[in-house]
Amino acid sequence: MTTTQQPNGQCQAITEYEDGARIIVAARTADGTHLSDIASDGTGGMVIEPQLDTQAEVDAVVADYIAKAAQIGCVPMLPGCRWTD
Repeated sequence: MTTTQQPNGQCQAITEYEDGARIIVAARTADGTHLSDIASDGTGGMVIEPQLDTQAEVDAVVADYIAKAAQIGCVPMLPGCRWTD
């Protein structure tokens, strides 16, 4: 998935986990793009990055985050999921 231009504050799905249980979303703000990891039912949101300035930054963070989740076998931002770089 890729982003499209959205009005400030509206979320746009970027990608989802293979099992479909969680979705990475982006929202434009006055400070840039805000990335969150939310449950597919719209609950349980966790901030991945509060401010990204370019599409290249968004793409890189999303790719790294999804790769890390696949590597460690859990959602990186969830409590109890332990990982180090």
